Formats: sequence, C-alpha cells, structure tokens
Amino acid sequence: MTEPSGIVAECLAYLEQVERKMASTPIKVPPPEGVANYLEQHFGAAVAGLLAEYLVEQGDGGPGWKTLAAILYLGRVDDPVAEEALQRFAAATHIEDYRELAGDTLVALADRRGGRPQV
Repeated sequence: MTEPSGIVAECLAYLEQVERKMASTPIKVPPPEGVANYLEQHFGAAVAGLLAEYLVEQGDGGPGWKTLAAILYLGRVDDPVAEEALQRFAAATHIEDYRELAGDTLVALADRRGGRPQV
C-alpha cells in the first residue's frame, strides 16, 4: 500500500495530531464542530472523497468525534460524493443520532441547491 501524499496526507496528519493533542485534555476528544471547521477552512472540498470514504467504510465503527466531524464537514462542501456518502451512511448506521444528523445534513445540502435530497 502506498503512503498518502499531498493534501490527503496533510488531512490525515491533522486528524492524528488533533486526536493526540486532545487526549491529554479534560474533554479527551476533539470537538467535531471544530474539526469540521478546520477541515473546511484549510482543505475546502479537496478532502471530501477521503472523508466520504471514511464515513462509508467505518460506519458506526469509528471514533464518534471523527464520524460526527465527517458528517458535518461533508454537509459544508459542494461535492457530489458528499451527498452519496451521507445517503449510504444514513441507510446503514445503527445509531439513531447519526442517522438523524446525516438526514438533516442531506436536507440542508438540498436546500442550498434549491431542491430535495437526491435518493
């Protein structure tokens, strides 16, 4: 397997660094909203594919903060892969709060587009 490069490597390094840094704080995990903000501001839509793949592949099995951050981030970027990943995740997750957030995010994406969520 090849090592990720460029912007993907930077994104992965950030996620590892923020997780490590927050582990030594009283809250222990990164705040998902803050992580999503950072990803959007520093990477724009460039890592949408990476986060979409993470969300679909990990499903409920990843750390909660990272799952929530991925959902929030994908809801902010203009990339068709984001909507598809959110749909697949919402259909597969066993966690109602995740399903609800993904559904709300899909509605918000559709509202920005001026239409209904594509199913």
